[in-house]
Amino acid sequence: MRLTLGIFMVLLMGACQPRSYQQLKKTSAVVEKFGDEVKDKKVVSLSDLERQLSSVDTVHVTTMGEINSVCQKKGCWMTVSPSADSSPSFMVKFKDYGFFVPKDVSGETVVMHGKAYRQITSVSALRHYAEDAGKSQTEIDAITQPEEELIFIADGVEIFREKI
Repeated sequence: MRLTLGIFMVLLMGACQPRSYQQLKKTSAVVEKFGDEVKDKKVVSLSDLERQLSSVDTVHVTTMGEINSVCQKKGCWMTVSPSADSSPSFMVKFKDYGFFVPKDVSGETVVMHGKAYRQITSVSALRHYAEDAGKSQTEIDAITQPEEELIFIADGVEIFREKI
């Protein structure tokens, strides 16, 4: 019974989320593009990217995931993970502050190209991001320690919005 349930869950998860860029392109989603064109269509999963960053400083790559949150002031950053609020989560910023994304794209699938690395983020920066995300003052004040973060500097982004 457990094995059958486990197989069913794996199949269900696979059916709900595209496994590749090519499968994603075949969906009925509307594609919004920002920054440079994403030319490298070979997509590395965020989990594989995190593993790569345990042995190298920086990786230039195309990856995809689900947008968890977006800066509510300008759309100048977003957080992305493999699926809703799962791990790993990457803080995504945009190369040279050259473009922003819409503020209403949380929950959408994103394909992005750029460079990834690890960084220790200061308390003041973490508080700034919490403020930009619309967190309460209590939540902002609770940030008291710097954190190691996975950072992605995107030079090109494609957001796949489900048709309404």
